[in-house]
This record gives sequence, structure tokens and C-alpha cells, in this order.
Amino acid sequence: MLEKNSIKLPLTRTNYGKEVSLEVEQGARFNRVDFHCRNLNIGAYSYMHSGELYMVAKIGRYCSIAERVIIGVDPVGHPLDWLSTHPFQYTKKHSPIDTGLTYQSKWQDVEIGNDVWIGQEAMIMKGVKIGNGAVIGARSIVTQDVPEYAIVIGIPAKIIKYRFSDDVIEKLKAYPWWCLSPAELRLIMFDDIDAALEQMSDIKSWDDNTFKKVSVSIEKKQVFFKGE
Repeated sequence: MLEKNSIKLPLTRTNYGKEVSLEVEQGARFNRVDFHCRNLNIGAYSYMHSGELYMVAKIGRYCSIAERVIIGVDPVGHPLDWLSTHPFQYTKKHSPIDTGLTYQSKWQDVEIGNDVWIGQEAMIMKGVKIGNGAVIGARSIVTQDVPEYAIVIGIPAKIIKYRFSDDVIEKLKAYPWWCLSPAELRLIMFDDIDAALEQMSDIKSWDDNTFKKVSVSIEKKQVFFKGE
């Protein structure tokens, strides 16, 4: 089923958390990734070389994610306003006492748009929204939302420039090319942005192309794949 839809995912249970539920479109490749998320939709032809996914709900189509990337990190995984930050206060693991207390930080999913490029060893904090066409520099730590087509780098990541002029970005917002079928995409002049915009201006309908999907779930400590 995975091979039929050109999808690559881990096949072993150890790569998936207890509550994982995935919906993956054709062509996606995430075969050296640990999934600790809950409900995640992965768009067509996106790939991730390696890394970990925590609080993340969406990765759009045609995203390029490099090695050792971590997405959906909780920056406050320990209580900052308690007497101590150590987990002995709320867990029995490695604890000298049983306090009966519990602690759980708020779950806030990351959402990543389409055509996003995330560089090697980048880290994206929970709750961040990354717009279509954005670029995240290698080893950057992203703590705030990233606008469409912005290029951000650093710790914390800051905008250094945009991929295109404001005029071009506004036009691109009207042309969601990732909704086109592969057959339609073959006609686009990718290496000439002005020519590509001109071509896309002639497209009358931008109805979303339906890609084949595979769903992944964990049942009785086993990984199940279902799809077309």
C-alpha cells in the first residue's frame, strides 16, 4: 500500500507514540522520523530526512525538511512557578516521594503550510504557524509565527528577507499551485517566476486536486496502515 502510493514511513512500532493518528498523501517520505504527535496530516510529496515530530497537526504539500529537525517542542516542559522545576514533584519516576500532584503543559500544535523549506537541525516551538513558501535556516530556533515566503534564521529566528517582492507574493497567494495535479504542474515554467505567474493567471479553477491517502493508527501496540 505504501509503495503503491510512493509513501515512505517507519514500519516499526517504536517510531510511533501511543496516541498517533496520521493521514498521509501520496509521495510523502518520512521514513526516519519519530512521531510523538496526536493527529497529523502530511501533504503530498513532502519529505523529512530525519527528526522528531511532537505537537504538530499539519505539514503541507511539497515541504522540504532536512535532517535532525525537531517540530512542536514544548519550551516549558517543566513548571516554572513551582518550588522546583524537577519532575520528582509530579511523577513517581526517579522520585524520593509521592506528592500526588500532576503537571501537564498546554498542548499547542504547529501548523506548517505548503512549499516550506526547513534547514538541518532547526527547532520549531509548539503553537507556531509557518506560512506557505517560508524558509527556516539551518539550526534556527523558531519561537514565533513565520509569514508566507519569509526567510528566517537565528536563535531566536528572525526575518532577514522575503523570497519575492510584495507584488509577487500577493499574486502567489491567489495561485495555490500545490493544488494542481502532477499533469497540470508539468506545464509550469518553474525557473521563471514571472512566466509561471503569467501561466497560472490563465487557470480558471483552483479546485483542490484529490491525492491518494494512507492513514496510520496504533491499535493494541501495533501499527496499522489503511488506504487506497
